[in-house]
Amino acid sequence: MSEFETLLSQLRSWQRWTRLHRAVYFGARGLVGGITLCAMICAFLIPAGSVLATTYGLLLGAAGILGFVIAVAIAWLWPQSQLRAARTYERVFDLKERISTAIELNRQDQGDRIWRGLQLNDALLASSHLDPRSGLQWVLPKKELALLLLTSVLVLGSWFYGQASFQQAESNRQNHDLIMDEIESLDQIMTGIENDAGLSAENKEALLSPLKELIDDLNQADSLEEAASVMRETQQTLEELSIPGREAFEGLQKAGQELAGNADSPLNAVGEALSQGDMLTASEALAALDLSRLNDESLANLAEELMQTSQQLESAAPEIAQHLQEAADAIESDDLEAAQEAVADTSKALSASIQQMELSKASGESAEELGKSQERLMQAAMLASAAEDGSAPSDPGESPAVAQAGSSGSLAGSGEYEAPDAPGREADLTPLTQDFPTATGTEKKYESVYAPQRIGADSGAELSLGGSQDADSTALGGIDSSFTQSAQSSVPYTEVFASYAAQSQQALESGMIPLSLQPLVRDYFSSLNPK
Repeated sequence: MSEFETLLSQLRSWQRWTRLHRAVYFGARGLVGGITLCAMICAFLIPAGSVLATTYGLLLGAAGILGFVIAVAIAWLWPQSQLRAARTYERVFDLKERISTAIELNRQDQGDRIWRGLQLNDALLASSHLDPRSGLQWVLPKKELALLLLTSVLVLGSWFYGQASFQQAESNRQNHDLIMDEIESLDQIMTGIENDAGLSAENKEALLSPLKELIDDLNQADSLEEAASVMRETQQTLEELSIPGREAFEGLQKAGQELAGNADSPLNAVGEALSQGDMLTASEALAALDLSRLNDESLANLAEELMQTSQQLESAAPEIAQHLQEAADAIESDDLEAAQEAVADTSKALSASIQQMELSKASGESAEELGKSQERLMQAAMLASAAEDGSAPSDPGESPAVAQAGSSGSLAGSGEYEAPDAPGREADLTPLTQDFPTATGTEKKYESVYAPQRIGADSGAELSLGGSQDADSTALGGIDSSFTQSAQSSVPYTEVFASYAAQSQQALESGMIPLSLQPLVRDYFSSLNPK
């Protein structure tokens, strides 16, 4: 190795140590800076309830590591010319520009070779005994320490003052997981509808459309109560879809039971199929009915049966009822051809109603599943509310709604909870008395604890309230004893209900009542409505 290469080797060793020195300091700054930036951003996110405690710690660690890596990479890879490194080397070790001069002379190949050799030897002699590490100062920078202190205060302050927000974020995450579970249940319901061979494409679309909208609403729901509310709306939509088909099925089944009761009727087979809910067989039996084989008496009886059945189905299945009416009118008019055609139309309408009934069945089942999902969400919401209030159901298997309503006597007027669907007991006009049922179901007579005697005095020494000596006179600020004996408070229930209902509605709209209890309050006053 030449003397010049030896000099450059010493300079490269210095450069490596300076890069390491710079990387350490830059890395520390990047670590503190990353944590500081993350803490500042989280200071705005934590109050919104969108950051978990564990997530906060992970974000701080990740931001610090990322800042450290980026700063170290920048410090290590930052380009530095050889000549500039030499001048820094000379300034630190007071080499009087020997190294930089040797590099410049060697690059330009200027001057006498002997003179350049002497200068290079002088540079080597001055730097050969130097240790590059001795020129590096490892001190704690005050600015970085101050920034680290401020960052620590910010991090610890956000941690301690954000505990409530962390709990809210955890609750939001659990709520989100619960809602996602219900969305998976909805996906299964939709898959079942899509694979149902009994439903037409139109009916499938009618069922899937509200369920798709429900999934979109659930993805945007901010709370379990909101999710249960939108689920309730979709449930009502599906229940409305199931009403026509269910009414038609029940009406046809009831009409079939009456037709099946007449064994001599030509519609006996149709009635038996209808009573069993086999609409397809009933349609085929009705299509096979040949009016030309019936005598006049049978036709007259058939016309009467068709008329009665038409009247029974007028509201449940109006299209079928109309065709039955047309067949009865045609038979009475001795137009068997028109009557036969009306019977065929009735068979087709009955066959077409099967699709409506399939839609009703599928929508009813879907509505039932949504009801279960809604109940699960409301139970979870009530459990969360009970946990926040510091109360919980005494029986782990008890429904939260029952436990909470049972613990609040103001909801049902007693210590027992009644289901919202149960009709409310109408209050009578009997005045309240002092005889109340005890917890054991027996009655205990009210015992007076007031005795107009002085403590320790004779039994005959009565207290005096001042004023007249007449026992029946009214004391100052008192009430006449005769009034207290004869008067009773009796307010008609129907007169006070509207006032209490209006106050409850105002409380619901103002948000004074927690969301988890609002459905119970609404159902309670609905059950008490005298109308």
